Amino acid sequence: MDIVLTRVVIVYVLLHVILFFVERYRYTHGHWSWYGFKENGMLGITYAVWFIDMLLITIGGVSVVGYWILQPAM
Repeated sequence: MDIVLTRVVIVYVLLHVILFFVERYRYTHGHWSWYGFKENGMLGITYAVWFIDMLLITIGGVSVVGYWILQPAM
């Protein structure tokens, strides 16, 4: 199970690196302002990855706070 999670994390990090360079190329060769590019110019998969990142950060934050609150009772 550990090797599967490790592979998922590696693929997810590689996806971030690839999308960074793709979006950087698209932004530097486009005519968008940063705000316009951020709102309308990025690929759909980049928006999906941002959504997953925000979801994981929110779940992680709530988990840490929940653990901190419930830790004396455990």
